[in-house]
Amino acid sequence: MKNIILVLFLIIAIACEKKVNTKSSSSSSVESQSGSEGTSSSDGGTVTPDSNVGTIEDSEVSCTSPGVGSQSNNYYTFEGIIAHGTPKQGGSVFWSSATDLSLFSNQSDQNVFMTDSRLNLRLLLKPAPAKNTPDSYGYSCNWPPMPYSKMKFRIGIKKNVSGGYIKQFTITDVPVNGCSPVMELDLSNYTSNEPYIVEITSASWDYSCTAEKEKGSSQSHIDQYCPYSHVWKYHCFEVALQVATDYTKNFY
Repeated sequence: MKNIILVLFLIIAIACEKKVNTKSSSSSSVESQSGSEGTSSSDGGTVTPDSNVGTIEDSEVSCTSPGVGSQSNNYYTFEGIIAHGTPKQGGSVFWSSATDLSLFSNQSDQNVFMTDSRLNLRLLLKPAPAKNTPDSYGYSCNWPPMPYSKMKFRIGIKKNVSGGYIKQFTITDVPVNGCSPVMELDLSNYTSNEPYIVEITSASWDYSCTAEKEKGSSQSHIDQYCPYSHVWKYHCFEVALQVATDYTKNFY
């Protein structure tokens, strides 16, 4: 009788141990689940988590406030950067500090883009230039200006014309007569005896979206152009670029 009771006790104990281990294993598998790859960006896209994507810091000062710091020179502002919806000079780059006609011929302007570590940028959006205004490569803006109210850009920074981009930024919802957040770069891990190069590699406006809504287009058609779409091929946009380096005051 005692042997029967002992056997029953052992069976019950083994069953309980098996149940506990099974439950513990199930809880562990749930806790080890990982999320999806990539992170959502502020403009609704997907940001690949690699070192080629920069960060944008919000500025708490106005777009034209004097710079701060002990350096004697204020940050630089390059006005009158004008480009077509499809680059007239060829290629896919809308504007480059290395090939802009006014900057290309002036070494002192090129030297503005030299720095040891800090290269902070800010883009100011201007109203569309008047008809027949030449763009930054001498091509005339032959069509009347379109009243865009905000734009979206992609900005790339590289060491030389033939090289790849060190950093790239996507900036969105830049308003007319307003500016982008400050794009901050720390280039202390790079060595360059030449000026860095800043390029506008993508440009989209909100005008097509506005125009389709005003025409009363179907929602499915509107969705193709909203919130942003490419600037029309023969039309122009205008921006200004502000540059702060080790040798100038910073934006804030």
